[in-house]
Amino acid sequence: MDSIYASPTDFQSMKQRDRIRGIHLLEYFVNECHRLGIKCEAWTKQGDPKEVICHEVKRVQPDLLVVGSRGLGPFQSYFMILL
Repeated sequence: MDSIYASPTDFQSMKQRDRIRGIHLLEYFVNECHRLGIKCEAWTKQGDPKEVICHEVKRVQPDLLVVGSRGLGPFQSYFMILL
């Protein structure tokens, strides 16, 4: 049986790559919303998703909240806020 070794550096570089991909995805959707005349904001936050999401919803009071988790793991989430 073959084994696979991944160093901490490998995991860090995968995490950074996933973060960059996530930011590009957010940029794409924000640009599409603006192109369609929809006011929106997007950002990434770190922390416990249920706490961060609840805090941000109370703070911003959006009309619509879209949340994704495309590969960023349990401690990061995307936020797209439509005001």
